[in-house]
Amino acid sequence: MFIGGLVRSTGSGMGCPDWPKCFGRWIPPTEASELPSNYREIYSKHGYSNQPFNAFKTWTEYLNRLFGVLTGFFILGLAITSIRFRKSNKVLTYLSILTLVLVVFQGWLGGRVVDSNLRHIMVTYHFLIAFSILAVLIWLLVDFNQKTLVIEHLKKLNINSLIVISTIGLVILLIQVISGTQVRTEIDTIATDREMLLRNEWVENAIKYFPIHRSLSILVTLISIFIIYKTWIITKFADGFRKASIILVTCLIGQIVTGTVLYKFGFPAQAQPFHILFGSGMFGSMVYMIIFLILAKQSEPKNILS
Repeated sequence: MFIGGLVRSTGSGMGCPDWPKCFGRWIPPTEASELPSNYREIYSKHGYSNQPFNAFKTWTEYLNRLFGVLTGFFILGLAITSIRFRKSNKVLTYLSILTLVLVVFQGWLGGRVVDSNLRHIMVTYHFLIAFSILAVLIWLLVDFNQKTLVIEHLKKLNINSLIVISTIGLVILLIQVISGTQVRTEIDTIATDREMLLRNEWVENAIKYFPIHRSLSILVTLISIFIIYKTWIITKFADGFRKASIILVTCLIGQIVTGTVLYKFGFPAQAQPFHILFGSGMFGSMVYMIIFLILAKQSEPKNILS
């Protein structure tokens, strides 16, 4: 997801104008001399009619694909390994297979993103599927890592209200993520259509979605602080929940810092992948907490998940 953000921030999405190969090769070219002389004509429908070859953008996009393939191999191994638990833990097997299906779909969708010449709605779908894969993997992590936890400490909490508040926070975070992709779309349009504008004027002109994105970020921050405050007692007894809380706090701070840098310093490309990375970390930690609370509520006192 970080590399995907790097692809987006450096404008490398069409660094490879075809899929699954790159300029018709399994190993991308490093210089224009390795391409056919009429490559601009061949890939003109993807904006290459007047665009020179850029090795950096090509390899940035190709690196994104390689990491996608690597992720696929690990998840394929996960799905195969999970089959031996099909009788003792059907949920684990089903979730592992679901993850594999999502990864295969994500690979197919990546090809459609390229074919659509980075159509904005397709990029957003691609991003949301990545979040879905992350959520299912975290569910697997919580479900498989079973330990005991003293139930008396959970009785001091109103688990139902915490689940509701955490879920609301997660939904708002997802809406914020979607609005963030739309802000990026606005920035791309402004940078292209209004070339005379300075970088520090880009965000000021993104008046449609940026106010929504910024307002939601404040709301997500307040909900995150409330969740951490209310569940602090659990972090003393559940190692996994404590780590999720630390990740949430760290990513919340990182999200605020990188968001401020993007707004105050003219949307620097270096900050964008980290902004996405911290947002992904917040999403993952909140998913972990919600699943933990749901399973803890459903479990017997001797089998609370941690």
